[in-house]
Amino acid sequence: MSEASSSLSDIQPRKAPVQARSRERFERILSSALELIVERGADPVSMREIAASADISIASLYQYFPDKPAIIATLCERCNADTFEYIQALLDNVGTIAAFKTAVLQLADGLFRRLIEDPTTLALWRASQSDPRLQASEDEDEAAHAALVCQTLRRIAPSKTEAECKLYAQILVHTLANCLRLASRQSGKDAFSGVLMCKALILEPSLEAFFTP
Repeated sequence: MSEASSSLSDIQPRKAPVQARSRERFERILSSALELIVERGADPVSMREIAASADISIASLYQYFPDKPAIIATLCERCNADTFEYIQALLDNVGTIAAFKTAVLQLADGLFRRLIEDPTTLALWRASQSDPRLQASEDEDEAAHAALVCQTLRRIAPSKTEAECKLYAQILVHTLANCLRLASRQSGKDAFSGVLMCKALILEPSLEAFFTP
């Protein structure tokens, strides 16, 4: 087992709720934590505050989650699942190189809107930078997104080798993720300008270069 995989096992919920009452409490914990994180950011929020907001004892909270990063990881996992489905739906309709280029730029716009316009997504994105284990989980999500891109490239560009498609997919996804990270630290006009520059100076030229014989 890799060090990253081992560390990720430390930020899982302690138990999966089975009974209806446990599931309701589990969801209340997550809802309360998310509300506090969106309102104040992840760093100032304590486990004791989460327990109080969820109207449970601190001991009950620890029965479900070992620490705050485990709560954040669970929230991020749900958010990332929605993002994965969004990317998959967008790429499933791609059948040509031209359509792929359009889809990548649409993806940049769509992810940017999700990040900047949705307080929940932005708060969780920032929270995921607070712990190395959460960053490792983010790396896993990038790998899953790159696999979707690679699959699409193999379908629309059969002249490219699997190795070429895999490497470019990784570069494309990592570049876009870094541009979004930068945007998450900015606001308003600066964030929007950063995404426009990412598309014009990085994404569009790289797409042209990759598909040019």
